Amino acid sequence: MRLRGAMLGAGNIALRGHAPQWAHDPRLREEVEIVAVADLSRSNLEAARAWFPQARLYERAEELLDAETLDFCDICTPPFTHRALVERAARSGLHVICEKPLAPTVDEAERIARAVGDAGIVFQPCHQYQYSPQWQAVRARLPRIGHVYLAEYEVRRTAADTGNAHWSPAWRTDRELAGGGILVDHGAHILYQLHAVLGEPRSTSPGPRAGARSGSVSWGIGASSSATIGGSRSTPTRRRRSPSPRA
Repeated sequence: MRLRGAMLGAGNIALRGHAPQWAHDPRLREEVEIVAVADLSRSNLEAARAWFPQARLYERAEELLDAETLDFCDICTPPFTHRALVERAARSGLHVICEKPLAPTVDEAERIARAVGDAGIVFQPCHQYQYSPQWQAVRARLPRIGHVYLAEYEVRRTAADTGNAHWSPAWRTDRELAGGGILVDHGAHILYQLHAVLGEPRSTSPGPRAGARSGSVSWGIGASSSATIGGSRSTPTRRRRSPSPRA
């Protein structure tokens, strides 16, 4: 008997990342069935129907969760929606897969953790970089290097990723919707990668990159950012760059 799941959100990450795996991965197809999809956009729902022809479609995730009998849900919505959806799923005993960043604030992340712990459900954030072939190759070679004292991880971008055209293409540049600039949006990946090889952080020191424009806010194509984290086994540094376009 296959697990019954629902996809909450049918924007870019859902349609380009999650849906193809649920629909086409041979093992997942044997073990999992996506029976329902929710999204505010009718166009997005119709695009999801191409992946899941038998799935029932809803305009609101809450309506879907009230109507469907499920084993789990896959949350593919922006960070500001995560806490309410996770809490709603946890109250129903549903296991949860959730896109990163987990939440726009520390308080909301802690509330998510409490809801998951109290319900005793399985909760899996989308930390897929841990399983990428490139990172697995790096991990396999680290023992040859010896003890790692310093790690520098640099990402270069010229703009924030564009959001779905049928909702808010610029949501990643909106503080209320995204919760943070590139350090939050992409930095979540680098943090768990470095944590895996360098241990628990002992200190953090975020700030603007040298030469960045005044102010360290990087909500759009804005100032470059960096963060230094003192680890329990070393001193890693992580850095994101969102270079401003030249005039």
